[in-house]
Amino acid sequence: MSGRPSITHCLLFVDDDPKTAQIISEILLFAEDKKIADTFILQQIRG
Repeated sequence: MSGRPSITHCLLFVDDDPKTAQIISEILLFAEDKKIADTFILQQIRG
């Protein structure tokens, strides 16, 4: 386990492999990073 919290939101992309679905969803999320308002996610991005 990486210590990261599990994703609890609906994935925008569904694949048989859950890791692929997670990666694609994160790519889509970060492609719109200027629209992210969640403070936890913003803290993770900014380090």
